[in-house]
Amino acid sequence: MKKLYIVKSLIKDWFTSQLPYTAAVMVVFILSFIAMFFVATKVATEYLEDTSQENIYYNELAVGMGDEDGFYAEQVIILNSEFYDEYLKLNLPSLTANAKVQGVLQYTEKNGSKLEGTDACVLACFPVFSKEQQDRYGVVKHLLNYYDYEITKGRDLTEEDLCSGSYKAVAPEGYALDVGDVISCFGHEIEIVGLNKPSPYSVRKNGHIVIPYGFADECMADGIYGEDVFQYEIDEAYEYGAKPENNVYVPTGSYISGLTQVHMRLGLSEKPELVSYPAFLELTVNSFVFEERVNESQKEGLAKLLGITVDDFGNGYDWFYHEVVENFNGHVYKECIIAGIFCALNVLMIIMFLSSRNIKSYRIYRMYGCSGAGIFAINFISLMLVVLFTLVISMLLCKPAMLLFSGINDSYEFRPKCVLITSAVLAGISFAACIPAAISAARKSPID
Repeated sequence: MKKLYIVKSLIKDWFTSQLPYTAAVMVVFILSFIAMFFVATKVATEYLEDTSQENIYYNELAVGMGDEDGFYAEQVIILNSEFYDEYLKLNLPSLTANAKVQGVLQYTEKNGSKLEGTDACVLACFPVFSKEQQDRYGVVKHLLNYYDYEITKGRDLTEEDLCSGSYKAVAPEGYALDVGDVISCFGHEIEIVGLNKPSPYSVRKNGHIVIPYGFADECMADGIYGEDVFQYEIDEAYEYGAKPENNVYVPTGSYISGLTQVHMRLGLSEKPELVSYPAFLELTVNSFVFEERVNESQKEGLAKLLGITVDDFGNGYDWFYHEVVENFNGHVYKECIIAGIFCALNVLMIIMFLSSRNIKSYRIYRMYGCSGAGIFAINFISLMLVVLFTLVISMLLCKPAMLLFSGINDSYEFRPKCVLITSAVLAGISFAACIPAAISAARKSPID
């Protein structure tokens, strides 16, 4: 208890009567820290990708990367309400990147009349969530990707259109549909209230019919199975992705038997299951990227939902990025230690200087029976407490320092790992510097 009281008295003295000397120690230490933090940031920029890409490596679950060959297997899932319900039960983190989603809508009649020369027409579709659905499906909203478009005729969808049972749609311009048309998707009717074309900045460059998600879900509940899928024919001019010339479909006389969707769950069966829907959202999974890394329980639940095993998952970090991180670690510690050698000389000199300010007090303690080991312990603990205090201040100054660093190079990014590496190196250097300073204080305070 006496030693702790002495330590407290020394530190109080350093921050009162000897404050200028203590301030000099702290300033040199902080400048050394910021210099080493700059070195770590520079090395990170040279060896690591940007932090957003780095998070993808850490937080990705890629299907097929667990295989020996490391290929990306594609898992086909129909995104109906049942899938979403099961997905939400897993309590997975929110998605931050889009999986590959194909939406398709088939219609067989326009304005009450059969289509000319074919049994159905196939359009790429983009479903939109209502506000209520957005709240419900918030964590999976990115599964739908984004389709940015301009309204070229009529109007866009409203919240009422998304919620009502009398559904509306915005068709792509140039696909033989116009405002006011009513199309029938195997008995499910939807009215065209506007025309659109993709924005130059859209992820999807081709035209899509924009429909309420509720309409797609309604149609997906009315799938066509088995032999029924071959009971209608589609001319190639009306196939998915086929844009008509001069906004008019002209049959080519080349047909396929129905629209068959191969839906094979990886690992369950080698025989494809033939499924056709008037409208469906097909998710071709090769990876999920989350805001946070999923735990083992969540990973097991997702694997079960997809019909695969946990071993079928992998991510970029597991496969190759850890080598980049190891390379970065080797270089950053090496360069920080080299920079730290110069810092160490400054730290050692100023710590010994600060320690020397208490030599007279140490001699008094020795006269009252304090041993050399006691003087060493008192001085070492006092110095380390000041170092730790200054270390905390230095760490808090790292983010403001990034404003200066980013002015030098806009590719520099704040990385907590660089702060930790700098703290570890400089803490080690300071620890080493405090030992000779404490020894020197003990030697310079003999009682005779």
